[in-house]
Amino acid sequence: MIYSFRWDNPEFSEYTRLIDRFADNEERSAWYLNVVGTCNGLVCLSLGYNKLRIWNPSVRRFVILPSPISEYIARYAFGYDSRNNDYKVLRTVNLPGQTECYQAEIWSLARGSWKSLGVGSTGRGFLSELIQQPAFVNDAVHWVQLNTTKGENGIMWFDMVSESFGETRIPQCVTKMLMLTLRHDENLALLTWDSASVDHPCSYDLWVMKEYGVEESWTKLFSARHQEFIIRPLCWRNSGEIVFKMFGGGLLSLDVQTEQKKYLTRDGNDCYFLDYYVESLVLLGEANAISY
Repeated sequence: MIYSFRWDNPEFSEYTRLIDRFADNEERSAWYLNVVGTCNGLVCLSLGYNKLRIWNPSVRRFVILPSPISEYIARYAFGYDSRNNDYKVLRTVNLPGQTECYQAEIWSLARGSWKSLGVGSTGRGFLSELIQQPAFVNDAVHWVQLNTTKGENGIMWFDMVSESFGETRIPQCVTKMLMLTLRHDENLALLTWDSASVDHPCSYDLWVMKEYGVEESWTKLFSARHQEFIIRPLCWRNSGEIVFKMFGGGLLSLDVQTEQKKYLTRDGNDCYFLDYYVESLVLLGEANAISY
């Protein structure tokens, strides 16, 4: 399978292709790629079972992460610690036979190794309900969590600076059952929606936290409806349109102001991950980075 990076333009023109040097000879035959996240020109890639890479396509360099402390299959998130100018990968594992516990580890580019964050209750970790890409805002990754430690649906977060978990309440008037976190400009956003049916259009609302960390600052930015059958929203485009992943794998771009829509792809094999990306020189002077 060929993986490629593409620009956010009408043609989705190719920026660069992912190289097979990310994987060794044994891995290439069963190479399964997943994008953990992007940040400041770096792309965090998972190649399958506990195999991670940090890649900068601009300078054509990548770093191979060491094996984690625990061997269990895990979930990952990627972000930036602005206080220490460091890039970090969060790894959480639901411990076998202990459904109420998880184990967390953090990898640091500056340190070059994993560090255990200990064992905690499931209210603080990635649970099986997590089917979304965490949103990185204000030095923290955020995701919707069903049944938090407060006994309600909310937004969990992990701060890359303090290396600690926390939670934020969603707007009290939210009634839609489907929701995920997004970044809207530089703000934390919550998109909520209902599933569409033959006689019931999909309706969704976008909430933005105007002042980070202040739950009273949640503001509904817009509401819209359309009849398409979507799996979930993916991200915002530079044009201000929002992109949805459709049943069957296609992508739909919707102008939230005019509610005009257009299909970006109808092929289920195309464009499975979208996020913000800017070119940078990170990893250019990194001693452990591999050039290609």
